[in-house]
Amino acid sequence: MSIRLDLVLELATELAFVPSDRLSFLTQDRPYKPETLGNSLRDQCTAAGVPGSAHGRRKASATRLANDEATPDEIRGFLGHKTNNQGSTYTEKADRGRLADKLDKKGG
Repeated sequence: MSIRLDLVLELATELAFVPSDRLSFLTQDRPYKPETLGNSLRDQCTAAGVPGSAHGRRKASATRLANDEATPDEIRGFLGHKTNNQGSTYTEKADRGRLADKLDKKGG
């Protein structure tokens, strides 16, 4: 399975300065297991002094998508989930926030 992770503008800008042959932390001689890739990314972030993890990055992406009114289907497709259950978690939370904002604007 392959997934797509969007890059925040700041990260994309910084990566543009890195020679393409220097991104070797993303490759190895065999496919990564999901937990191995996550651990490797976390180790690289720690070594660089950057907080974060693969799971946290995916969660932030799902939250951002839901806040931008993406559907559970769109979140599933973007993050490679097998079902819409996880995407629904994010869209329901975003919907609650939108409804609360709407009520607040009504003076409720």
